[in-house]
Amino acid sequence: MLDDFDDVRLRDLVLLDRLVELGTITAAARELGVPKPTASRWLAALETRVGSPLVLRGARRAELTERGRAFHQALQPLLAGARTLR
Repeated sequence: MLDDFDDVRLRDLVLLDRLVELGTITAAARELGVPKPTASRWLAALETRVGSPLVLRGARRAELTERGRAFHQALQPLLAGARTLR
């Protein structure tokens, strides 16, 4: 999915995962301890690196695109590995 893994930041992947779990960028940002505009920039940067939108931003909840669902599913082993390193 990604041509250049050097540009992928773990924080961006964690943000996407938390967004899926919590349903909103605001809630994910709050949990990660960053302002919402920062989280929005991180997500936009990840989408730029991936080359397509991952999230449809709605008035109440964010919803993954088809590509976002596939990407989120594919990153689960990476996030599980990162959690064991804590």
